[in-house]
Amino acid sequence: MNINPVSFKGTFYINQDSISQRKINKIIDKSSIYNAEINAGTGKNYNKLFFQVSEEFDEKMKKLFAKLRIPYIQINEHQAANMDNVISRMVRNDDIKEDGSQNFYVTRNINVKKFDKELQKDKDCYVGINGQNGSAEKYQRFVNYLSTNQEINPPILDIVETKDGKINTYIADGRHRFAVMRDLGFDEIPVNIESKSLSLAQKAGYII
Repeated sequence: MNINPVSFKGTFYINQDSISQRKINKIIDKSSIYNAEINAGTGKNYNKLFFQVSEEFDEKMKKLFAKLRIPYIQINEHQAANMDNVISRMVRNDDIKEDGSQNFYVTRNINVKKFDKELQKDKDCYVGINGQNGSAEKYQRFVNYLSTNQEINPPILDIVETKDGKINTYIADGRHRFAVMRDLGFDEIPVNIESKSLSLAQKAGYII
């Protein structure tokens, strides 16, 4: 049963590659009780499901996602239309400037899952599913920004090697940007890395 779009509270956007088929089946079965309209789509780096529900069932859907520990982002129809071009809107730095000198920051694509696993080691700075342990305002602000169709500055990584050879990695700027894109289900995203740290990023296996 489809709902008149005028009555939609919003669209719940989840990455179906990041959760088990059992959970997908469970949420689809349950959401049918809430008369949700379900649409599937694919993009270059992600596989997504949209659940659109009326205002009456909005909070129940949120509780269902939370119970199953499924990451989601709630967006409106206009925001959803701009999700497919997120990567192409990210500003990339060339390795070499026009004057022939080396750029301080260079852009590389990184493996999101592998990098996120490393970030989880720092409990104080890690931004979890749906912005948990971070700033809800900053998280939602970036979700809203995605609907503007404007350029996006990639997160900036800080990578250092200790005297004992351990590689420590942090997000110097853009923790919430990274978290939103992770929750949207991107397998790889562009980030900016100091040119002198590229070898460390490669050694750690982050760069794709």
